[in-house]
Amino acid sequence: MASTLSREDLDRKVEATFDAVDKLDEQVVVIEQTLPEQAREIQSVMSSMLSQVPPLGTVLASRLLEVDRKTVAHWADQGLLVEVDEGTSHRRRFDPLRLHQVRHVVRQLRSAGQSRNLLDAIWFRLEDQAVLDREDLARSLQQLRDGDVVEAY
Repeated sequence: MASTLSREDLDRKVEATFDAVDKLDEQVVVIEQTLPEQAREIQSVMSSMLSQVPPLGTVLASRLLEVDRKTVAHWADQGLLVEVDEGTSHRRRFDPLRLHQVRHVVRQLRSAGQSRNLLDAIWFRLEDQAVLDREDLARSLQQLRDGDVVEAY
């Protein structure tokens, strides 16, 4: 007999997945400098876990981000949250990978004491992270740390 999950059970499962990915992310931060290969493997597992999560509705998104539904709608309208068009419903659904990225930044900002003007602050953090994730910058920073500096003319 096939088992179906209720909306509440599915929501709890998604929240548990997000929490597990958050815990793994904390470990990545600890080991990424000393064990970069293992850190990349954990990040791959995290992405895989999040890719298994179906698109999320506004109510669950607001609960995961700890903001109200109007804020979720506004952030989506501004392009911060990525909407997924399932074609079968008029309800708004959001990409879980992007939602997790935003949740991570929201938590960082709140732990630093920021609770207002989150939209701009999140954009700035995500843009900064995109720059830091560039491979050419990572190589240059590693060369700098290793003392492999080229003299300017």
